[in-house]
Amino acid sequence: MKGLCFSALFSLTLCGMACSQVVGSNQGIMWGINGHPVQGGPYTTISYATQMAGVSAAGMKTYRMDLYDASPTSLAVLTSVLAAATTAGIIVVPDLIPNVLAAGTETNAYTQGYAIGQTYAAAYPTIRVWELGNEWELAVGAANPASNPDGHLISQYDQTKYALARGALRGMAAGIKAANHSALVAIGTAGVCHYGFTDGLWADGVRWDITVEHWYSLAGDITNMAGFCTAGPINKAAVLHSHYGKPIWITEFNDNANPANKTEMADKLVSMMTQWNGIATTYDIESGVIYELYDQPAAPVGIEQHFGVVSASGTINAAGTAVVGYLSTHPSKVYTSRQAN
Repeated sequence: MKGLCFSALFSLTLCGMACSQVVGSNQGIMWGINGHPVQGGPYTTISYATQMAGVSAAGMKTYRMDLYDASPTSLAVLTSVLAAATTAGIIVVPDLIPNVLAAGTETNAYTQGYAIGQTYAAAYPTIRVWELGNEWELAVGAANPASNPDGHLISQYDQTKYALARGALRGMAAGIKAANHSALVAIGTAGVCHYGFTDGLWADGVRWDITVEHWYSLAGDITNMAGFCTAGPINKAAVLHSHYGKPIWITEFNDNANPANKTEMADKLVSMMTQWNGIATTYDIESGVIYELYDQPAAPVGIEQHFGVVSASGTINAAGTAVVGYLSTHPSKVYTSRQAN
């Protein structure tokens, strides 16, 4: 496959929405990939049509993208991406990430969150799932960093910043539901032992339809994570399943040990995909979304440059080839409907 353009990998006839399963009757995992069309780089130099055709040809079903405001520019980008995705039979999952830590008060954060949620849900009634926030427990930070807390208790977090995040998440969820009650909202954390953040939200009455998790290779086995929690090894999949009772979407995963080594990345990705397919029905893991489609040479953080399964010029690498091979024998499911809160 070396040297082939990603969009030309296969001329397969892939099933689209007609092959859908109902969310909640878990029969396997819906696989997808992350993209950053508002961040530039290869996500704007390579057309959206080419991106979506490649995602579809690879056997993936979703494209997760980040949005930071409800400006006309951001709305226009989503409109263009959605058009290309619809043509290719790809489901777009936007992630709304407003800068709420500058809101000043929880009330202001709620108001800003409500506005962005309502604006997007009203403008795009066909979008079924909206992720809210992105690893916000990292931005909230620890109440006492010197104590090196593991994040499994809400008391370990900066309560002032937590209130801002809580207000924004509550507001975005309310705004989306006001505009489209059947839409689904997804909330979660960066993974490891940070479930204290979502436990706090749940205790404070914030509700969601899908629990989000991020998982990178250094965290190890999602059912037996060791080295990150003061209580010792834990089964993180079981924690999420039991604490909130919602389907789990792992909206970011990859190898963060040495992502520049694409052979190593290939092994890590296929290993995680294989394990999660095996435990999907046990813990209601419905979705896994690789981070990310393209390498980003201009990314500000070194490791971010190397997470792509495709080069910045559009050539698939060893990791991408391995994913395509896995999906050719383990087809992705498609989940398109379920009862919203």
